[in-house]
Amino acid sequence: MSTEELKSGLHTTLDGVDYRLVSTFGWSVWSPTPAPGFTKRPGKTGYFRAIDAREKLPCFDIANRGTYRGIAVEVGSSTKGRVVAYASDPRAGSAGFTQQGRSEWVALIDRSDPDLSFEERRTPIRAPWLG
Repeated sequence: MSTEELKSGLHTTLDGVDYRLVSTFGWSVWSPTPAPGFTKRPGKTGYFRAIDAREKLPCFDIANRGTYRGIAVEVGSSTKGRVVAYASDPRAGSAGFTQQGRSEWVALIDRSDPDLSFEERRTPIRAPWLG
């Protein structure tokens, strides 16, 4: 598996590139690097492009879902070649997860672990700025 950052959350596509969507004083498209039509906001990290309230951009939610040792997990980025895996199955405790709440289990797992399998899933949603 790749060592690149895993995408998650709300995204859109502009000119063939996926960008994260953020909601701070209205909806914007966010990029960690300069991109055409994006501007730097004072005191903020990255570059932003405001979205007009009537703009019809594709909108989708990205989640990384799979299994670890037979347990359903949602996976996010971590460091040092690992991912953080979240599970709600109580069997996760016997699979090396640490309980974080009543029904949430968390584990740091090496991306190369043969027991880990996941894929990026994109779910189209209605753009939240369209109301």
